[in-house]
Amino acid sequence: MKSQNTIFKFALFGLFILVSSFFSNCKSSTKDNTNHLKASMEYFNEGAKILNKNGSYETLDNQSMETIIKYNKLALKEAKLVNIKILNERYNGFGDHYNAEFVKGIEMFISGYEDNDDVKFLKGQVLIEQWGTWYSDNVAGIKKGK
Repeated sequence: MKSQNTIFKFALFGLFILVSSFFSNCKSSTKDNTNHLKASMEYFNEGAKILNKNGSYETLDNQSMETIIKYNKLALKEAKLVNIKILNERYNGFGDHYNAEFVKGIEMFISGYEDNDDVKFLKGQVLIEQWGTWYSDNVAGIKKGK
C-alpha cells in the first residue's frame, strides 16, 4: 500500500440513510432514485468503517485497502444511477453537490489509488469530506424539501 502524508478519516455518513424516509411517498422513479442514493451511501459507509477501525490509510494492510476500494466501486456504480435532477428538485443544490463532491470524490479516490497518484487520491478524500460537510449543514432543508 502506498504511503500518504495525511491521516484522513472518513466520517460515517449515517445521516444519508435518513434520505430514504424523505421520499417514501413519492412516485416510483423517485423511489428508485432514492434506493440508488441510499445504496451508494451504504457501500461507502462499509469502506469507511474499515478505515475508522484502523485509524488511517497509512496503517491499513493491502487487503483492507482493496476492500475499501471494492466498496467505493460499488458506491460509485450506484451513485452513477442517481438522477441528479430529482435530487435538485427535492432541495436546491442537493444533486449538484452530490455529483460534484461525492461522486467525483469517489472517482478521484479510486483512480488516485489505482494510479498511485497521491494528489488525486487526497483530492478525492477532500471532495468527499466537502460533500459530508455540505450535507450535514443542509440536512434539515433536505428533510423539508424546497
